[in-house]
Amino acid sequence: AFRWRFDRHALEALHAQSRGCDLWAAVEAPGVRTTLIRGEHSQFVSNDDVARFESAGADVITLAKAGHFLHVDAQAELLDHLVALKL
Repeated sequence: AFRWRFDRHALEALHAQSRGCDLWAAVEAPGVRTTLIRGEHSQFVSNDDVARFESAGADVITLAKAGHFLHVDAQAELLDHLVALKL
């Protein structure tokens, strides 16, 4: 069994920092391997963003019936993908 734990202060800091940065240069850099795992019903990553990820060569995995919180909505499927990615 797995248990998700979160450092809320670290997440808040990451959110504040990443919302103020344009991270596309990192995604689109030559030789960078990127995998995006998103929920089918999440509005966080737009269809335009998905197209840009794909045009940059990223693998995009969309989990059916899941919203933004994949660890809640599709825990087993998310874990299967993370294990397969060897993160």
